[in-house]
Amino acid sequence: KYLTDSIKKLTNTINEIINSNNLEIKIDSELTKSKDEIGDLATAFNQMVSKLKRSYDVLEIKVQERTEQLNQKITEEKENQKAILNIAEDLEKARSKIEQDKAKDEAILSNIGDGLVVTDHDMKVILVNRAGEEMLKWKQEELFGQEWYKFIKVLDQEGKEIPAEKTPFAVALAGGTTATTTYYYVCKDKTKFPVAITVTPVILNRNLIGVVSVFRDITKEKEIDKVKTEFVSLASHQLRTPLSAISWYAEMLIDGDAGKLNTKQKEYLNEVYTGNQRMVALVNALL
Repeated sequence: KYLTDSIKKLTNTINEIINSNNLEIKIDSELTKSKDEIGDLATAFNQMVSKLKRSYDVLEIKVQERTEQLNQKITEEKENQKAILNIAEDLEKARSKIEQDKAKDEAILSNIGDGLVVTDHDMKVILVNRAGEEMLKWKQEELFGQEWYKFIKVLDQEGKEIPAEKTPFAVALAGGTTATTTYYYVCKDKTKFPVAITVTPVILNRNLIGVVSVFRDITKEKEIDKVKTEFVSLASHQLRTPLSAISWYAEMLIDGDAGKLNTKQKEYLNEVYTGNQRMVALVNALL
């Protein structure tokens, strides 16, 4: 009868768990305390249910986390779509105003102090402003519709010509990113001058339609840089020479080359030498 009742209790508990999906239910402690196979079976079953409960809890947490991630992704996607729609609306508004603002824009571009060149995606010139004409010695009418690199040669710092595919225009068109560099432009009259160039791609409705190049003559900056370099070189020599002499003579005196020194004299000369070394380090840091 004990065995039958025990099995019946086990069966009832299992059925209760199955029907209710309640993993908190445990087999009666009286059975788990039994020192026989029934007790072992009841204990093992309770342990199994506990492990199953923990696994279920972990799974539930993961499902909840994944659900939150998906909700966040959906929210971000909606925000991105809204931002894209706003950009598209702004582009449409901007395009509708282009014709109205064209004359004003051309007047502004013509009077910019820096040189400005606009080309299409084939590097054919669309616009050259007045400053660009003056620097390059080319008129817009002469360059309009022509491939830029066939008229304007670009040289590196050593005077070597940059291949067309490596010019800032080509780099900006190939990568779709802004290219900034320093080169030399060769003018119509074969003279050259140093320029700081920034070339920016023009993207409309996700299509690369051309590039805008802004450049300025940096001849004065080059001259200033040269003068600065010469000054630093001169200052370096003029400041370091006397300090080196002081250091050298102090070492000779400390070593006794000019006669034996007493303790106090050595102490003073060591202070002179140490202070001079600090001055050398300071001059090096300044230069």
